[in-house]
Amino acid sequence: MSQQRPDRIKQMLHYLWQHRHLSTQQAMELFGYAEATVRRDFQYIANQYPGMIRGHGCLNVDDSTDDKEYVFDVKRTLQSVAKREIAALARTMIKDGDCFFLDSGSTCLELANCLADARVK
Repeated sequence: MSQQRPDRIKQMLHYLWQHRHLSTQQAMELFGYAEATVRRDFQYIANQYPGMIRGHGCLNVDDSTDDKEYVFDVKRTLQSVAKREIAALARTMIKDGDCFFLDSGSTCLELANCLADARVK
């Protein structure tokens, strides 16, 4: 079964976020992708996400980088459907006039988007 690149990238990023390392062989075994596809996707990830380092036959998360924007970008793409569902549920609990604080997390960003959408209507 062939997947679109964005779906493959999300799977690989999710694995990388948890394990900090993903080899070509692991990606082939875990996700069932062809070797050439994995190599192209690894190169794409290394080019698009500054915190990802392309090694010989692998990708690694660079924990030493000072650029932490990539962390938020990666986290935002992980479990995005669940984050939208959580935000929608949280939105139902917020009443007009309520005062609350939002953290800087990616799920909070989804909630802020829900609040903005509700305000536009």
